[in-house]
Amino acid sequence: MAPDGGFTIIRALDSSGNGLLSDCTAALGWILDKRTAQTDIVNMSLGSFALYSDIYDSADADTVAMGAAVGALREAGILLVASAGNQGRDGSMVAPACLRNVVAVGGAYDANLGAYIWSEVCTGATAAAQRHACSSDTSGRSDVVGPRCETPGGKSPDSATSIWCGTSQAAPHVAAVAALIEGRTSFLGAFELEH
Repeated sequence: MAPDGGFTIIRALDSSGNGLLSDCTAALGWILDKRTAQTDIVNMSLGSFALYSDIYDSADADTVAMGAAVGALREAGILLVASAGNQGRDGSMVAPACLRNVVAVGGAYDANLGAYIWSEVCTGATAAAQRHACSSDTSGRSDVVGPRCETPGGKSPDSATSIWCGTSQAAPHVAAVAALIEGRTSFLGAFELEH
């Protein structure tokens, strides 16, 4: 989506996608310590299972530490984007999306799906293009939505195209749009990109 963008991929989770917020915080610290001048946007397609109903930079030890790391990256001019979560909660979302200085990304359907069931979380009777997905967590902290389902993903081991759904797919779309905007107007910083 952002053909002139460069990528640094940091693995903070295990091969099953599990890990600790402290590992993610350490990865953010690594970005701050090792970043180059080209590091402008960080996408965090991950989240805790704990739900937070507001900005929670101080809810517990993990959010305090991660909030500090996020704040330091933001001070360095880096835009942080995170997936809001997929538990279908209205009024709460997961960390790190719940943190101040993070663009919290919810999900919207990007196709007309009709009746749609998201695991055991919800049934979207009106799963239509550009509608908020019933599985997407949302709160007053939500910033933007992106396409969260029916998005062609990577190739599986047998080279078939896979389909991935969730706010972890919406967040990189938002980060890519920010990269496109930043690439066209290089004078914009994190604050201007977010607003």
